[in-house]
Amino acid sequence: MDPTELLDYALGRLDGPRRARLERLIADDPGLAARVARLIRNLDSLLDDGQGHCPPKEEVSSQSPPPSDPA
Repeated sequence: MDPTELLDYALGRLDGPRRARLERLIADDPGLAARVARLIRNLDSLLDDGQGHCPPKEEVSSQSPPPSDPA
């Protein structure tokens, strides 16, 4: 299996007949399926900056009222 093709698949950049062929291979080969799953998990871990999505301040203020003063 071509490592570049696996990487393209894991990143969602493989399409058309190449993607269909690889998906058939993955379905037929549990070892390959495990490798691809591990690759996707590792890529997710590397690409995750650990920060949650924080909407812009103006977006938040238009969606919720300002906090009330407890005094």
